[in-house]
Amino acid sequence: MLSHYDTKELRKGIDLLYKRVDKHFGHVPDESDALYSSKAPAIARGLVQDVWKECQKEYEKIVELCTRIIAIYYPEGVQMEFTMGDVKDAFSKRG
Repeated sequence: MLSHYDTKELRKGIDLLYKRVDKHFGHVPDESDALYSSKAPAIARGLVQDVWKECQKEYEKIVELCTRIIAIYYPEGVQMEFTMGDVKDAFSKRG
């Protein structure tokens, strides 16, 4: 299963995730909303950044888990095509 996910697929997935995070959390309410008014864009940007950081933490936990499972159960031959550095690079390019 892991052989189908290389660095290119990883980046595509992270790019798609960013678009979804931005779509759902970066939405700025219309100007008639008295609660947010002029602060809405800053609030939305901050929320997107916070959600994005949490997404990166989850990705990193999953990569660590997969690495441990591979080391324990598949020590000869099974490898992930991307590294933790690739995950961090992909997230930093979007966030």
